[in-house]
Amino acid sequence: MCVHEPQFNHELKQGLVLIVDDVPTNLQLLGHLLRDNGYDVAFASSGIQALSMVSARKPDVILLDVMMPEMDGYTVCQRLKESEQTRNIPVLFLTAMKAEKDVLKGFECGAVDYVSKPFNSVELLARVKTHVSLKQSKDEILRINAELKASNQAKDRFFSILAHDLRGPFTVFLSMADLIQLQAKNKAWEKMEVSSKNLHSLVKRIYSLLENLLEWGLLQRNRISYNPEILDLDFEIRAVVEQLQDLAGVKSIEIIHSANKNKVLVDKNLLRAVLRNLISNALKFTHEGGRVGIETKADGTMVQVQIRDTGIGMDESLLQDLFRIDKITTRQGTQEEKGTGLGLILCREYVEKWGGTLSVISQPSEGSTFSFTLPSKA
Repeated sequence: MCVHEPQFNHELKQGLVLIVDDVPTNLQLLGHLLRDNGYDVAFASSGIQALSMVSARKPDVILLDVMMPEMDGYTVCQRLKESEQTRNIPVLFLTAMKAEKDVLKGFECGAVDYVSKPFNSVELLARVKTHVSLKQSKDEILRINAELKASNQAKDRFFSILAHDLRGPFTVFLSMADLIQLQAKNKAWEKMEVSSKNLHSLVKRIYSLLENLLEWGLLQRNRISYNPEILDLDFEIRAVVEQLQDLAGVKSIEIIHSANKNKVLVDKNLLRAVLRNLISNALKFTHEGGRVGIETKADGTMVQVQIRDTGIGMDESLLQDLFRIDKITTRQGTQEEKGTGLGLILCREYVEKWGGTLSVISQPSEGSTFSFTLPSKA
């Protein structure tokens, strides 16, 4: 057995234990004992190697020798506790030093327990089992808390949209309906025509918001059907672009699609919804006479789609909150077009549903590039 190379068995059993000791015999003895009792085991022969290994993958427990050259166990433990990423990993000291001051020093460094050398196998296994169990329980609690926090944020945002984003447009809707009624009574036909156009635009916005809210609600309850089929990606892009040509024509924006003959395996309705949202967004935030480019390329088992515009772009603060349900921000387009603020969040969830990723890069006044991946036919 080579004890100088980091080795991780990816088929976890009861838990992963990292043994740190500069004596190969100790590594072998502890390794056999733990493996025979159902644990996955990794080895480090120095403190420096141990710190490097935990940055790549975090064990459930670390058995750490105190007396080692270059960096002793106390220093290693302090380094682990100083890092946000590793401070929650329980450390058990392996030590031949039994003086009270040495034991106290270990606890002051952040260790949760210690095992005396020469160790008793039954005692060591009992201590490891206890701390692995505690660590895994704590990790599960943290995971559940994170899910609950995200769920509460989503719920709060949902009711905020209902209370504000939906109530506001309906208030304007009722006012405009009253205005049209008054104009009709006074036979102010020209004014009524303008008001009716504005009312129609407002109704479309309210309907879009309701559609997005219903879609988002279905996603949260896993009620969106997903029926993948082999699709010609270029054909699907052309179909969506054709639907949006009128919108592009109003602003004299050129849509450039570079065909690449890719076949993908994905749900048609979800794919078209993502394309429609991202392309219409690009048109909305691009000035008159600008360009929107659409490119596709194969990348291993995935195909990447890039939608690039020459629009107003976004700063870093806006980018950070772009896909957060608890911080939906809406902006007016270059011709004061309005959106619901939910479109991009729906796009991300659709893309993740088929196993892809959605990302964006942007610079103010230089435009934005949205990229997403989807499974290739292969």
